[in-house]
Formats: sequence, C-alpha cells, structure tokens
Amino acid sequence: MLPLIFNGMTDKIKTYNGVVDASEILAKIKNAEPVEYDNVIIKGDLDINGLNLSQENGRPVINSQISITNSRFDGYIKFHGVIFKKDINFRGTLFSRYLYQL
Repeated sequence: MLPLIFNGMTDKIKTYNGVVDASEILAKIKNAEPVEYDNVIIKGDLDINGLNLSQENGRPVINSQISITNSRFDGYIKFHGVIFKKDINFRGTLFSRYLYQL
C-alpha cells in the first residue's frame, strides 16, 4: 500500500486557513501595499489589466512586495509584461489554472 502524498504531505489532505478574493489582492497592488498571504485559497482571476498602474517603457509597474505562500489559486493569473519593483514569492503555491507570462 502506498501512502497518500498531496502537496508534499503524507497521509493527509491539504487544508487551507481561509479564502481570499482576488479583488482584495488587486486592491493592494493598485495601492502599492504589501501582499502577504499564507495557506489560503485565492478565488477569482488575478488580472492587472484595468488597474491603471504606472508605466515604464509602456509596461505596467507593480510596486508591491508579493508573498503568497503554501496557497492555491483557483483563477487565472495575468501579469503579462509587468515590471516588478519588489520581491515576489509564490513558494509552495499551487496554480489550478494558467499563469500568464510574468
């Protein structure tokens, strides 16, 4: 008999501490606030189009530090052509849909 292995854990299914709407994360990015979440499910699409971010060489600029760890995205992530001015960290995070070009 083989042990169940899911998301790096043996003998148990991954549980999350809560659900965060993607719009909450987008609001923080728009206001250049830090984005820090651990062990949550992100619902909805994370699409920076339409945030009217500042531009550099015609590309949108994100001035937020982003750390979303040990979590799961249940929507699309669209950061096409973005310039990140601070660190980003998605360590241990699952993407159930597409991650469009960073």
